[in-house]
Amino acid sequence: MTSTPTVAVAGGASAWRAVPLLTALGARQNVDVTVWSGESASSCPAVVDLLLATDLATFDRVRDVDPDVRVVAWVDDADQVAAVDQAGAQLVLAATPRIASTSVPPATPDSIDVTAWPALLPLVRRRWRERLGLPAKLVVAVDAPEVDRFVTTSLAVASAAVVTGPALPLALALGTPVVTSPEDAARLGLPTDSGPDAPALIAEDPAERDRAANHLASSPADLARRSVAARRFALDRLDLAPALRAVTAALRSSATDHPDVGTDPLGVLRDRLVELGTPPHSRIAERADAATAALRRHQESELMPHPAIDPDSATRLRAAGAGAAAPRTDPGEQVHAHASASGVRARAKSLVKKASAPVVDKARRAIEDSSRAEVEALQRELAALRSEVATDRARHRAEVAALRSEVAALRLPTAPTGPPRV
Repeated sequence: MTSTPTVAVAGGASAWRAVPLLTALGARQNVDVTVWSGESASSCPAVVDLLLATDLATFDRVRDVDPDVRVVAWVDDADQVAAVDQAGAQLVLAATPRIASTSVPPATPDSIDVTAWPALLPLVRRRWRERLGLPAKLVVAVDAPEVDRFVTTSLAVASAAVVTGPALPLALALGTPVVTSPEDAARLGLPTDSGPDAPALIAEDPAERDRAANHLASSPADLARRSVAARRFALDRLDLAPALRAVTAALRSSATDHPDVGTDPLGVLRDRLVELGTPPHSRIAERADAATAALRRHQESELMPHPAIDPDSATRLRAAGAGAAAPRTDPGEQVHAHASASGVRARAKSLVKKASAPVVDKARRAIEDSSRAEVEALQRELAALRSEVATDRARHRAEVAALRSEVAALRLPTAPTGPPRV
């Protein structure tokens, strides 16, 4: 007996469906993988903790050969779930994103361990571009047949991306605002509408996709919405984590028949972290790795500063995009990876001053405008008062003249002087 669980893949035309699941499972825990033709029980390895049947026909074949083996079955249609479950499948997985649900987690060729990758929102991307000396607006086009570090780094730091081919699931998992083709959208089950909350924009013509990506990169609000929607779609339709948790639980249940299975302390720790849904690059996982470093046989020689960003690939990307956008001329805009405490304080003061300058200027202008308006209002009131005073003076003069005329009219005639005439 062995302390490492054994997972067998039933041979068949659709056996390739199990590759993403096995790849992610191997990254999380130690497993032995073998292939079983399913033609006879004697051809099966001595100890198989779990058998993967990647289509309904393969499931029926292996159940006929050995009804006691624990089987994980893939289904292509929701109508097949009940039948496979009743036939004794240990776990049922969805072969297409459209039938994925909580009870039937996805394990498609395009599925990805989303929790193994960080969600990089536009603000984080902008800061990484500043740190790496990349253009403030960076639009990339990715149609590579394989996903390597350069592709991963490009998708991790881009403002927006035109993505077709196998890199599209990773782009969505990273929260990259993307524009893709109708064929790739149909393959992943992306919604065809282009509403503000759609996880991806879809365009038929390559030139139209480029224009859409450049337009998208110029709208911070759209970038934020698309980034969140892309990550949410990847978690709902493409995430292998639910299937990995279910497979890990099935392997753990089979360990009751094989006491030696799962006795490795590091393996048990990894199993418990997976059971709790702990992302591999989370703070908890990093602390667990640091605490158990002395127990590991091989320690990685160097760690990337970010799980999705490779400095060498960033250098290539900077060289490739040198002619696409003008470099920044303000050195104060760059964020350095290493700085002294005084340098950090000085930069913080500079950033605060720069950030507060527009607010201060706006407040000063508002005060000046308000004071100017008050002075103008007082001047208008003073002019009105002067006009009223002038009017009152004129009226008073007229009244005085009228009174004098009345007084003159009311005066008695003067008595004649000298002796009276007879």
